[in-house]
Formats: sequence, structure tokens, C-alpha cells
Amino acid sequence: MVPDPSVPAGARPVTIAPLRCGNCAGSFQEGDAACPWCGAGIALEDRGRSHVCARCAVRAPVGATWCPGCGDRLGEQPLAPRGDGGRCPACAGDLRERTVGRHVLTECGGCGGLWLAAPVFEELCSAAERAGIASGVAAARSAPVVSERVVYRPCPACHELMTRRNHGGSSGVVVDVCRGHGIWLDHRELEQVLAWVRAGGPERERQRRVERARRAEPAEARPPSLPLEPPSAEPSFDILEALSWLLKRAG
Repeated sequence: MVPDPSVPAGARPVTIAPLRCGNCAGSFQEGDAACPWCGAGIALEDRGRSHVCARCAVRAPVGATWCPGCGDRLGEQPLAPRGDGGRCPACAGDLRERTVGRHVLTECGGCGGLWLAAPVFEELCSAAERAGIASGVAAARSAPVVSERVVYRPCPACHELMTRRNHGGSSGVVVDVCRGHGIWLDHRELEQVLAWVRAGGPERERQRRVERARRAEPAEARPPSLPLEPPSAEPSFDILEALSWLLKRAG
């Protein structure tokens, strides 16, 4: 066999293993919700993913001990079925509970989306912002929202349609929110939100809102601009002019 001159000497070809259905071993594509061969739902483990990093929310490969994103140790993450029989609002798959550190996250066992109670989501974001400030990471640029067909999803708890919101106003991550129950994040969206928070996105958004509010104020409501030099406390008094005036009076 003649070697390919375009391949560097010593380089080994890389073979990418296809994704296989755990029910029939048929191959499927990354975006498939069900196996195209047997119709069975595709499990998260069939996609080669498992643990959620408690620090950066990156999904680790099955069997990984360390987070591929930040290098933190993953530890044990017990799984338990969700008792209320709720379904994934994205793919209608089974929901289950994953214990990540001291938090219990509800995840879809198929597509890997996450359902978080509002206090848990806020705590994760606050921790990420503190970590970003401590590390001195530069502020993130606003990410554009990709135009796509809008689909309103049902809340896993109350089944009412959730609202869609660009998290933080400029993160570019559109999450599904039920005001009374929680936040749904598709696969990788929590990871993207926390990366934006750590990079200073919330602080930059706060500054943008302050500037927007200042510009919206009527001119008369704004404090007057100060002169470059403060005015004198007493009126100016020219002594030579005063003497000239007195001499004219005396004459």
C-alpha cells in the first residue's frame, strides 16, 4: 500500500465510533430523539454522556473521573427516577433526578436537558459570578440570539406553556421559564450560561441598563454639569477703578 503523502509521517488515522442504540445496537445521529431502526428512545448514556460538572456544568463522557471542561473531580452522582412521572418538555423523554454535589437536578435521560428550581439556578449563577470576579476574567461580549422557529414548551410540573427568555438580557442563551416552578435548559445551555456569568456578562449588562436609564431621563431631570472652575465667593473689585471714581468726585 502506497502511503498518502498528505498525511504526516507517524500520524495515525482516527476512527470515530458511531453512536449506537442501547436497544438494538443500530447507529443513530447526534440530533436523533429516537432510534431510526427500532424506534426506541435514545438514552443519554447511548450518546456517550454522563455526569454534570458541579462547577462548570459540562457533560462528561461515560466513565470519566475528571471534568473535561475545568478539570474538577466529578465524584459520585446517584440517579433516581422522578416520582411525579413528568416528561421532558423538549423530547418527551423520561425525567430522572441526578445528585450533583449538594444539589438535586432533574434531567432528561434522553436528550440531557436540565430542569432546575429557580433558587438552585440562581445559586449556581451567583457562585459562577463570584468565581469570575476572583479570577479576574474579562467581561464577555454579548452573544447574538440565533433565529429559529419559536416553540413554547410545557412546564414539567404544571404543564402550562413556559415563557422564553434571553438569560440576563444579552447572554444569547434562550431558556424556558415557568415563573412558579423553574427553568428548563437544553443540553449545554447551563454550561453556556455559567460561562457567560463567569466572564462578567451580568456586570456588563447592569452597566448597560444604567446607561440606558440615564439616556432616557429628560434633560431637566439630569444634574447640571459643573463648571471647570468654581465661581468666586465675592464679586470682583478693581481698586484702580475705585480710586479714579473718588478723584473725579473730589474734583
